[in-house]
Amino acid sequence: MLSKWRHYAWCISLVLCMATAVLWVRSYRWNTFVAYDSAVTAGVQWQYYVDTYEGTVHVARLMNADAASQLPGRKIRFVISRVSYPSTLRGVRYWVVAGNGFQYQHITLPFWMIAAACAILPAWGLVRWTRRARRRAVGLCRTCGYSLTGNASDVCPECGTAVKT
Repeated sequence: MLSKWRHYAWCISLVLCMATAVLWVRSYRWNTFVAYDSAVTAGVQWQYYVDTYEGTVHVARLMNADAASQLPGRKIRFVISRVSYPSTLRGVRYWVVAGNGFQYQHITLPFWMIAAACAILPAWGLVRWTRRARRRAVGLCRTCGYSLTGNASDVCPECGTAVKT
């Protein structure tokens, strides 16, 4: 059962890594901006932003206490454009700005960092798969690497794993 979940996690991680790579390349040509405005609750409205630009992703959250002047309800905005940011926004950064009635939190991450984090599990699975394939081709036990030359039984004498003949 654990192997099945490990396989699912490996597949999901591989898809996330490929999607991150596609967005990374796309971010050099097009700027994508997605915003979500939450419903006004007790006079406070939260706004969330995700923005991509030249190999970086920007995630921001804004708390607007003056939401009474805003239109009530939820809105989602999606914009694709060519907008340039100053070069100081590139790299890993986190900052918080607070003022009268609002709080703004912003984090900037490079896409290569997200892609590397998503690639750890598929890389580990690829190493395990190649190691097992190499052991099987040479005549070694898939689990422990013990030489099965001259082994008449269908069980590895070192670890007890069933051996396919």
